[in-house]
Amino acid sequence: MSDMRTNDRGEIERIAGQPAGREWPAVAVAAIVGLPLVTVSQFIAHLSDGVLDDHLFGYYGWRISEGARLYRDVWDHKPPGTFWINAAGFWMSGGAYSGVIAICAATQVATLGILYCVARQLFRPSATGVVTVLGAVYLAHSQFFGGGNRSETYLVACQLGAAFLYLRGWRRRRAWHWLGAGVLGGAAFLMKQNGVSALAAILIHLLAAGTCGRIEARQALGRAVQIMAGFAVIVLITGIVLVAQGLAGEAWNAIVTANRVYLAIEPTGAADASWWWMRLERSGLPLLKLPLLLAVAAVARHIASIAGASRQAARTHPPGAAEGMPLPMTLLGTWLVLEVLCAIAAPLPSAHYVVPVLPPLLLIGGSIINAIILEGGLLETIRRRALATALLVIGAYFAGDAVMAQLQRASVVWWARQPRFEGARLVIEPTAAERAGADLNADTEPEECIQCWDYMPGVSLAAKRLTASRFPDHLRAEWAAAAGVATPDEFASALRAAAPSYIVIRTESLRGLSAHATTGNPSTAEAAKVLLKDYTPLPARTIEGIALLGRRLSDDPANRPAE
Repeated sequence: MSDMRTNDRGEIERIAGQPAGREWPAVAVAAIVGLPLVTVSQFIAHLSDGVLDDHLFGYYGWRISEGARLYRDVWDHKPPGTFWINAAGFWMSGGAYSGVIAICAATQVATLGILYCVARQLFRPSATGVVTVLGAVYLAHSQFFGGGNRSETYLVACQLGAAFLYLRGWRRRRAWHWLGAGVLGGAAFLMKQNGVSALAAILIHLLAAGTCGRIEARQALGRAVQIMAGFAVIVLITGIVLVAQGLAGEAWNAIVTANRVYLAIEPTGAADASWWWMRLERSGLPLLKLPLLLAVAAVARHIASIAGASRQAARTHPPGAAEGMPLPMTLLGTWLVLEVLCAIAAPLPSAHYVVPVLPPLLLIGGSIINAIILEGGLLETIRRRALATALLVIGAYFAGDAVMAQLQRASVVWWARQPRFEGARLVIEPTAAERAGADLNADTEPEECIQCWDYMPGVSLAAKRLTASRFPDHLRAEWAAAAGVATPDEFASALRAAAPSYIVIRTESLRGLSAHATTGNPSTAEAAKVLLKDYTPLPARTIEGIALLGRRLSDDPANRPAE
């Protein structure tokens, strides 16, 4: 980050004598390498059999596009942004999921473009191109569910956009830069509650800049007010929409009240060693060797530069003279720390929580790449400097693990789904959830409803039928009841009232249904009794561990209240 400084007006400027370099080679390299990686990422994200949340967002988006009300007709504990994006995707494509896929692909490409723009505010073009390529490798990686129809996909794009406008504002000092940063920070919050971390880092950085004399305190306060005004605009518009639908109270209960229960879902905490081990094991950190090494080297170099600057200041400035802070590293370091804390505080050990950590991690590592390149172009530096060549080889070696893991995952998905053309039509083998959903779609009328007992949103999405309950499965009904935003018998009451034509349940859950009815959570126990009383298994229609329960006939002797 040593090629950046602020002038007496608080604007970022490059140090004289350090050439900006040519732009097009870096853009070309980033595009040539990045676009194929995005293509592979999208293939895995939308055809893999392991995605779940993607299908929940898709199903809820379809329901909302058909007139359902979020939090009342379909329930989740996340803010509405991702659900509204999915609804827009279905609206764009006339009710098909292809619109959502198009939005995901466009968002991932835009994310890499914005990452390039952010890095370009800090580094030379060649270093910026390298950072963007690394972004294509890691932000699009299937280990972190990169590029999928998840909140993190849209959240990262908004956060990077906010960072770009903020850094650009230091150069241009335009009010709309600060307002825009706040608006995009608010949009990130609409995707997920931890979306505010980048905006929080920006505000902390402004506070530090004003306190340490980089800019006047009045300037820092004015910029912070404009940023918060942009954030408030988004929150206000969202609030107006929810109030107009009569959903303000239910939204608060879901996003705030129920989310507290969700965060405490694990029985053990940070004091338990297994809690940390599970997170490390499932975080995907082994694939992040290169970004982590680059970041460690960048921080070490930054600390050394601060120590050197302090010694120089002692010789050239009187005691007590104020020194400017290293602006970009302070911002990115704060952002990284906040994202790491959010990932640690996540309720479950899943690698997708790591995705928001990657942008600041890659940008911090980019500073050491920028330093290695020094004053020549990348190719010229490699030609002249053996150390740079060695570092490039080492970096390629460490990044190779991530690339090979991605390609291996793509090959698994390819053989499982077997995409092929039959004439002019693309044919893809359906997953078990898609087959079960298609079976239900063909066997029911549009006005009939179904209900999944387990978390299988892919079945609901493929079936395109209403669900009896606003909850996608019995577990979320338990969470809501535990948080006090639903009654313990709401899930069971919905099953009785709607009388869904079919219940979708995993075979292992079906075997334990009787135990649920006697010893399970009160909410689940009551619902399990409804299933045992009113439904019967249909073994002939079981598909790879996904079982169907059909309603008992009214004259069935088994259809009587349990004594």
